[in-house]
Amino acid sequence: MVELDERPPAATLPVAAAAPPGGRLVANALYRTVSDLASKLALAVLYIVMARQLGTEGFGVFSFAFSLAVLVTTLANFGEDKLLVRSIARDGTALNRTFADTLALQGSIGLGALAITEALLPFTGVAETTQIVVALLGLAIVLDVLTSTHLAIFQARERMALIPAVIVPQRLGVAVVGTYALFRGADVVGVAIIYLVGSLLALPLAIALLRGEVARPPMRLRVRRWPRLLVAALPIGMATAFATILFRVDMVMLRGYESAHAVGAYAGAYRLFEMTLFLSAGVGASALPAFSRMGPADLPALRALLRKTLLLVLVPSVPLAIVAATMPEELLHLAYGGGYDSAADALRLLAPAIVLYPISFLCGYMLVAQGHVRPLVTVYGIVAAENVALNLVLIPAFSLQGAALGTTISEALAAIGLGLVARAKLRQER
Repeated sequence: MVELDERPPAATLPVAAAAPPGGRLVANALYRTVSDLASKLALAVLYIVMARQLGTEGFGVFSFAFSLAVLVTTLANFGEDKLLVRSIARDGTALNRTFADTLALQGSIGLGALAITEALLPFTGVAETTQIVVALLGLAIVLDVLTSTHLAIFQARERMALIPAVIVPQRLGVAVVGTYALFRGADVVGVAIIYLVGSLLALPLAIALLRGEVARPPMRLRVRRWPRLLVAALPIGMATAFATILFRVDMVMLRGYESAHAVGAYAGAYRLFEMTLFLSAGVGASALPAFSRMGPADLPALRALLRKTLLLVLVPSVPLAIVAATMPEELLHLAYGGGYDSAADALRLLAPAIVLYPISFLCGYMLVAQGHVRPLVTVYGIVAAENVALNLVLIPAFSLQGAALGTTISEALAAIGLGLVARAKLRQER
């Protein structure tokens, strides 16, 4: 048995009989939602200014580079942080056993994957400027993964108030400095450098808060444990990798068929869709420890908690989707000014995904917390393969509208698949 998860099932642990999580769920969701809302709004301002100042071509370069960097470094976030949350929620000593090795493993994998990508990019015909932006954003993403592992400890210990203390200064600082730099004439490389500096500053802040406010885990490395950690995280990591492909591959594939201008236009619509996702992230992150503590004896409470989290997210998501579907031109013009009118149909096609994404996200979080990861891997694996195949047909035929339609179809399949799996698991043990 892998040591990271060597405790008995959550139902046998005293913590499972703790006070009902409802009130704490709302408070924790508020902390996380406030931090995500503040960071999303800050980055939204930066993206809007970037889209206006750099135009569709420069914005397309940034968006393509960011999506590619996320894809190639996804193995750095191979499910270890979610595994830590689940393990620490069940057994607080798990932090001391695995924390240092988790960080070292994430850094090694992320930097290695980025180095290989940078070595291969010159042979693909990608412009040198784009290669530089991929490298800068890739380094930033690896640092963000390490920071998120610290935030996962705050989440597991239900010290959610510490999360905005890290996220908000980072995102706000990047947005303010980046916006100022863009108005002073900064190009896409300058924005990528600013993004990297923000990530460089956030990590030491997260380290200081962890060691000063929560715990001081030993930083002794035991490399021989790394294969066992990878095996333990493999199911969650595969699900994460497939979900990342589903979420990012359309931007990369679109660039293979269209110009940076088309990618920038699509990125304008896609960023408006992304701005709604903080709702799912905040509620899901706050509910994960509570999901993890419940076992077979707590199925009624688990069903009630899943319904509550879905309700918390869907109530605001539905009107947002209606606005995106009925007023795409107005939203794009309000956000970016002129030059993005061609993305109106793409935003209209993405609107249903605003409602579909929270369903798959929260059902997936519940399954991960309960240890039902294999069906999650299966669903996301099938949908990721379907999304790539669909994009190969839709993007050449319909350009950015095809990419948007492929995203919404895939999100619908993910929501249906994970919703059915979650329903089956919650009824299975009645």
